[in-house]
Amino acid sequence: MLKDFIYKNQNNILQCFRIFLAVNIVLYISVCLDLYKPMWAVIGAVFLQLRPEAGFVIEKALCLIIATLTGAIIGSAIVVYFIPYPLLAILSLMFFLIICSVILTGINHSNFIYGLALGNITAILVVFYSVSDQNITATGVFNIASARVTEIGLGCITACLISFLIKPQSVKNIYKKHSNQVFLATIKHLNTLTNIHTADEFSINTSTKEIIETTVALHNDSSANIYETLNDKNHYILFSNSALAMLKLIKDYSKYKDKNISEDHFIYYSDLLNSHLKTISLGTNIKDKIKDLKISLKDYSQPIIIRNIYLALIKFLIAYTNLDANKKNLKGISLPKIKNYHNPAIICTATIRTISIFIICTLLWMLSKGNAGLLVALIIMLVLSQLFAGIPKSTILVRNVLVGVFISAPIAIIIKLFLMPQVLGFVELFLVLFSLSLSIGVICLTITKFQMHGFGYCLGIIFIIQPDNHMNFDIINSISICIGLLIGGCVFYAIYNLLPNSPNILTQKLAIKALYNDLKKVGKTINTKDQFTATVAKKVLCVYKYELPNNDMSKNYVDEMHGILNKANKYLKR
Repeated sequence: MLKDFIYKNQNNILQCFRIFLAVNIVLYISVCLDLYKPMWAVIGAVFLQLRPEAGFVIEKALCLIIATLTGAIIGSAIVVYFIPYPLLAILSLMFFLIICSVILTGINHSNFIYGLALGNITAILVVFYSVSDQNITATGVFNIASARVTEIGLGCITACLISFLIKPQSVKNIYKKHSNQVFLATIKHLNTLTNIHTADEFSINTSTKEIIETTVALHNDSSANIYETLNDKNHYILFSNSALAMLKLIKDYSKYKDKNISEDHFIYYSDLLNSHLKTISLGTNIKDKIKDLKISLKDYSQPIIIRNIYLALIKFLIAYTNLDANKKNLKGISLPKIKNYHNPAIICTATIRTISIFIICTLLWMLSKGNAGLLVALIIMLVLSQLFAGIPKSTILVRNVLVGVFISAPIAIIIKLFLMPQVLGFVELFLVLFSLSLSIGVICLTITKFQMHGFGYCLGIIFIIQPDNHMNFDIINSISICIGLLIGGCVFYAIYNLLPNSPNILTQKLAIKALYNDLKKVGKTINTKDQFTATVAKKVLCVYKYELPNNDMSKNYVDEMHGILNKANKYLKR
């Protein structure tokens, strides 16, 4: 029974081992080098391993190091220019956060978002530590900034080495996972639609959204391919593009079905197509199914829309089989990348949330005369706000993270005040005790359902304990950090409840306007379907994501979007 459990969860167990190993190595080196705040190295080592594939770890590490350097330079520049004027320094920092929020909201790339969010924190730390010290000099500012860069760099290097040396995992596994999700979602979508008793239009649009989301994720993750020198990235992108090409046919079929639902001729061929789709899955012999579909394609008496579905389905299945065959080297082929889309409504909402949290927590920090707990709360809440910036309906994620933070608080206080003093001077015991305190959160990080709880728990443990050579075991200081987290968490949750996401109708309207602008470029700067698809994919996804059920105006915007896409397809060549 134990063997079965280990076999089924071997990837999770391996990920936990990597995280604990990274934490211990980072803390040991930090203690030996007597670094100022080793917790930043620990944060880098832990959270770089959230996606343990080697390519992702390197990509996140590079993003984090570059963003940290940028944050350190900007933070230092702000302080040096405004040393006598702390209010101007904080206002300049707020302006920098607004710029970062605008960039973050349109990226939709988890690795880049992570790096930028933590990079901002470096600027915040440099400014706030400097503002709280009236005797700060340019040298002192430089020391604070360089300490952050050193600590983050140590965490990143450790995480990268471990991901490559301890049974490395390839990003190719993620590409396969995304491709399987696209495959299953597309077949399921077609299977549901070709059934006479199909779901309503909102359910159809939801399925379409899931396919586009997975395709966008595959395109985003393909950027990590370069760090593992893989040659088959383009095979996966071509496959996902073939799924996007099918979505137009699926929509055309849906309209045709609504008009011909009572015709026996259509029902017969629709049922025949449905019977084929029911036999297609990941476990079936795809090549045999392609032969069967080609036989059905020879029946010229069936409706043209169903023939087109057969043709597209055959191309789709061939593209899927080529993922494993990999006969052609497509490395030299330049495929259009899906372009980012910055929706003004989403940007404004995310920026207002982030800046509101920043202003409220900063005011509380100033009123408390530089309370360390409120500064910790400010940092954690700003990191979370930026990570969740472009996610609609993120209130549940926020709640789960805060639950993890609040659970960690009493555990961290007990460990810090009663157990940590007992192991001072014994580095090995110190490392074991800190690893045990993190264990619940680390295990949760490897379980998708509880990942956000684990994320919050680990943040709470790290920020409250703050392991280093000169730990403060003052009970008042520890409790003030917990109170700061409680206050900051309440502010964070309240703001996200007041502004859970940008206005749906306005967001859709702005996305439609952007699609009209892209339509004007057809035949000028956009000349192929692939170029058009790469340009509009995230705008189309935005319209679907913010669609409201049982709302006529929202539905009209979806229909208007389909009209724009149909017009573009008429003018474009393959």
